[in-house]
Amino acid sequence: MRFRTLTVLALATAVLGSASARRTLADEPDSTKLYGTWRWTETSGGFCAGPCRSTPEACGCERLLVFKPGTYEYVEEDSTHEYLLCQGVVSLLRIPSSGSVTADRGHASFRIFPENWWVDYERDRLVARFSGPDSLHVFPANVDDAPSHWFVRTRDFDRGRSSRAQKTRLPLRDRPRRSEVEQLPGETEFVYYEDAPIAVSQPEAGYPLFAREARIEGDVLLHVLVGKDGHVKDIKVVRGVTGLNDAAIDAVKMWIFKPALSNNKPVAVWIEIPIPFRL
Repeated sequence: MRFRTLTVLALATAVLGSASARRTLADEPDSTKLYGTWRWTETSGGFCAGPCRSTPEACGCERLLVFKPGTYEYVEEDSTHEYLLCQGVVSLLRIPSSGSVTADRGHASFRIFPENWWVDYERDRLVARFSGPDSLHVFPANVDDAPSHWFVRTRDFDRGRSSRAQKTRLPLRDRPRRSEVEQLPGETEFVYYEDAPIAVSQPEAGYPLFAREARIEGDVLLHVLVGKDGHVKDIKVVRGVTGLNDAAIDAVKMWIFKPALSNNKPVAVWIEIPIPFRL
């Protein structure tokens, strides 16, 4: 009897020991801080060359990552529907501190093992690191040139969906193509290109009647962002003429370009366009 009891205890100890190597840390304070809803704010770096960002504004959507003890859910929402990106079981492993504040940034890190994660090369390789009490940095471990994802805690959502508009959930295959595939540069951001955009359709600006009657003339200089598809994405007035700026902007919005080329690939760039008004 004593031998059998010792054998059972030894087996139980071995099982518990192996389970502790990969377990959900529900009883440890740092891990409970991961629980709740995190709103995606940005994806940056990775396979994109140079400065590259993807944001909720760029894709016209919002993504919510929900951690619960033992499970997770990642949902994308637009103005009318929500799409389940992935869900399943999740295990957490605390990453021991290296003892360096510089390396650890003073915040706890966890290895995440999400079942059915929606990006293949990130599956079973994610690391979550607190970059502040309500800021989370998620990135694939041991993957070269992989992007980083940033989230902020959303406490109002944690209290329930009653405060949010109910949306119809559709499968991921029904999700429309997102505009985030085109990363738009900032107005002061340098983008290298060999071939500048060429206007292939450029409707003339209408002369406002009040400006004509007031004999207003001049050149409106615009800073125009031309996208990869040749359409105008944004316009800023560099040097304006009172009464003529809106007419110049309205015209250039309708222009269509052959986009700029860098290494024979289209790129989004800012260019200056003067619009003359002469009586």
